[in-house]
Amino acid sequence: MKTSVFSVPQNSSFQPEHRNADDPFEVMRNCFSVASESEKKFKEGLAFLQTQLKNNPQNIIWQTYQAAFKTIEAQYTYFPLDKLRKATEGLNLLDRLVSQNPANIEARFIRMAVLHRLPSLFGKKSEAISEARRISQEITNAQISESLRNYIQEFIKHAQSR
Repeated sequence: MKTSVFSVPQNSSFQPEHRNADDPFEVMRNCFSVASESEKKFKEGLAFLQTQLKNNPQNIIWQTYQAAFKTIEAQYTYFPLDKLRKATEGLNLLDRLVSQNPANIEARFIRMAVLHRLPSLFGKKSEAISEARRISQEITNAQISESLRNYIQEFIKHAQSR
């Protein structure tokens, strides 16, 4: 079974549902879910993200996905020090965006998902678990779409079973 340091295993049971392919956020969630499966999927997701950022550069969700993709980019980088630098840059940006927008559940989820997928050498697993618990407690009353709520709950459920 092929796995990545930044992804759920390819033959995993985590396959997000996307009811509205016309919703760019749902398309992005799908791109994020598969970006670690291949460099081609990563590049496709990054191209979609760059188009969204061009149209709406101040949107916190697009900025958060951009930071997440920076960490995933490390997976496709050859030199170990470059991998570490890219992952660290993405993580620092994620931390900054979430600290500036602590009430944004999706931004926090994106960061938590990245932390969950990191190799243990980063020492972020307990932070990911704590954030998953907080998000799980808050999600019921959060003002978010039902599809986002389901996506987050499905990811957390799957992450806890691993």
